[in-house]
Amino acid sequence: MKFSKLMSRGSALSKMLSSFIIENLERTNTKISEVDVKMAQKFMDIAKVKAACNENKTSMEGLQTKINELEAKSVQADESLSEIKTQLEPTLMNVTLCNRKLKDQGNTIKEMQK
Repeated sequence: MKFSKLMSRGSALSKMLSSFIIENLERTNTKISEVDVKMAQKFMDIAKVKAACNENKTSMEGLQTKINELEAKSVQADESLSEIKTQLEPTLMNVTLCNRKLKDQGNTIKEMQK
């Protein structure tokens, strides 16, 4: 009789253990599904960020090209400005010399008219 009681208790215990395992498996399965959904969302977020980074990279490359072009134009402008300054000095000296001569000639004409 003791054996039959043990067997009935063992059978009840086995049923309880089986139901416990099944419940935990269902909870675990639900949690795994939630994690799968979250991972899929994160992968989609990563894809969006990657696309945005590629757009930024393209924009940065375009900006770098424009910077290089502007730098080349700046160098050309500096060279032109230097050349103009070089030509301007003798021109200013010539203008000053001409003004002095005109002033002297004006004074000479005034003296002659007196």
